[in-house]
Amino acid sequence: MKDTRKYGKDMGLNIIVCVKAVVEGTWGAKGTGQNTTLNLFDRPAIEMAGELVKKYDGTITLVSMGPESACSALYEAMSMGPHQAVLACDPLFRESDTYATARVLSAAIEKLSPFDLLLFGTRSSDSDTGHVGPQTAQMLSLPYISNVHDVMDLDMDKTTVERRADGFVERFQLTGPAAMSVVHGGTEYGYTGLHEIENTFDNKSIQRWDHIDLGLEAHEVGLSGSPTKIVALNPHKSKKQCQFITGDVAKAAETLAQTLSQAGLVD
Repeated sequence: MKDTRKYGKDMGLNIIVCVKAVVEGTWGAKGTGQNTTLNLFDRPAIEMAGELVKKYDGTITLVSMGPESACSALYEAMSMGPHQAVLACDPLFRESDTYATARVLSAAIEKLSPFDLLLFGTRSSDSDTGHVGPQTAQMLSLPYISNVHDVMDLDMDKTTVERRADGFVERFQLTGPAAMSVVHGGTEYGYTGLHEIENTFDNKSIQRWDHIDLGLEAHEVGLSGSPTKIVALNPHKSKKQCQFITGDVAKAAETLAQTLSQAGLVD
């Protein structure tokens, strides 16, 4: 993606934040989450976008892919400050792997162009792959940095960011537009209340785009467009057992020592 857009304090920023609605509780009969909530790892990205808009002015647009039930998570996310939201919603998007998901998101982001920054959470709390951010950036030909905790400076078409990795503090300079995943550390991390969420429901709306709106073919999305497929999904059964030791302190300490010795954990 080539973009000659310039940004600064006088022009304002156009920031896109990709978020995900994750299932809360049980799944519905057709595999669609009845109750969804905002992915916890997306909150730092929204918070950082909010801090940048406070400093440089501009707008924040949320982009997500999911079923209609994902709207509740998007309203929750908009209550944190974003101005608008787009939900890529289509039955054909079901069973998309991370590659097909990135294809849908990149098509939506292209439609929203031009923009200055594209932000992601580091991963999702359900599948926990961390693939979608870098895959989407690659499809859009954007420079990408992971695990960013602070945006140090925005100067014309250059963005300076900082992250911590392997005991080092790393600083990078990106030519905009640019993409990054965001970790908690560079923003104030807080939660909005029910009043803010209610106001969001009343005053903000969500656009829905299907595969036709995004200019995608049926074979490019969902299970047909997914190079990887889940062949099994089973709950993990832990072999660990918890044993409570009761009684006075001296007796409990003696029992604990005997238990650990019998297990071969102490000599």
